[in-house]
Amino acid sequence: MLGIVRGLLDQTEYHLSQAQIEVNLAEQTARILSSSSTTYALYAYTRWDWILRGSIIGCMFILFVTVTQCCYLQWLIRSLKTRMTELHALRDLKG
Repeated sequence: MLGIVRGLLDQTEYHLSQAQIEVNLAEQTARILSSSSTTYALYAYTRWDWILRGSIIGCMFILFVTVTQCCYLQWLIRSLKTRMTELHALRDLKG
């Protein structure tokens, strides 16, 4: 009877130690995966963050150039209207 109890205790200790080993492996795996995914997420965030910043700067530059061209075109049209009015006035004086 004592041998059976001793065998059951040995098996229980063995299963407990195996369970502890599996728990330790699971914890290490979770720690490795979380740190690597955090590192990758940080890398991906900073990479996309810089891409987004570059796109915003590019869009701002394009907007600046477009507004500048519109202002210049408006000034050019006003200037041409003024010149045409002056030319018509000079033509009427000569004619």
